[in-house]
Amino acid sequence: MRRGEIVGIYTEKFNAATGQHLPCGPIYQSTGLIAHVKKRHPSDVDKLRYIPEIISNPDFIGKNPKEPSSIELVKIMDGNIKVCIKLDARNNYFYVATLFEITTGKLESMIKSGRLCAV
Repeated sequence: MRRGEIVGIYTEKFNAATGQHLPCGPIYQSTGLIAHVKKRHPSDVDKLRYIPEIISNPDFIGKNPKEPSSIELVKIMDGNIKVCIKLDARNNYFYVATLFEITTGKLESMIKSGRLCAV
């Protein structure tokens, strides 16, 4: 099975921040991610190059309550870049599901609700 390029490592700090007990290991970026971002978030394609930096040094960590075995990372750069990572439980590996920019209002709302916490 071809998983793509390794762009980061899921570490225990992600579990500690989200209260999960997921296995640590590599995070992959499939070739399909580029097509997904081009279709769903076309203005954010140029931000794909920041994925390794966002994974290794996020400003905020959280999880989507509707997506078990997942994490959300946000890095404040020129904008607030959010990377969503999911665990493929059947094949036991993490992959970047999507990337897009969120507004400062959305970021503040996610922090206030407890969905995200500062690193």
